[in-house]
Amino acid sequence: MATVNKQKRALKAYRNVDFLNSPDARAIRMLSEFLEPLRRFRYHGIKDTIVFFGSARTKPLKLAKVAYKEVLRRMKKARRVTPAMRRALERTEMDLQMSRYYEDAVELARMLTIWSKKLFH
Repeated sequence: MATVNKQKRALKAYRNVDFLNSPDARAIRMLSEFLEPLRRFRYHGIKDTIVFFGSARTKPLKLAKVAYKEVLRRMKKARRVTPAMRRALERTEMDLQMSRYYEDAVELARMLTIWSKKLFH
């Protein structure tokens, strides 16, 4: 009876989770983040997209106002205004100013959506 060679075969690279999660496979992961959505777009018949780049930390105006008012409320209520409170106030003031760009992006997306829907009707 012949002996069967029971050596373990190396995993294919695309099945090797340790490799795929390693720094060496970063380019593969990045490419996957492009190709996988592209596949979904094709499946749903989406031919064109517009991408807005910005900060994930930019807040809508309503949320920025609420946060700002909350910081002011805490400062008024406090016996002493701390450096941390001042930093929080500065941060929420900046969030309030930056919310303009969030709102502008939302409005532009709305306008582009209305415009693009007219192209196919």
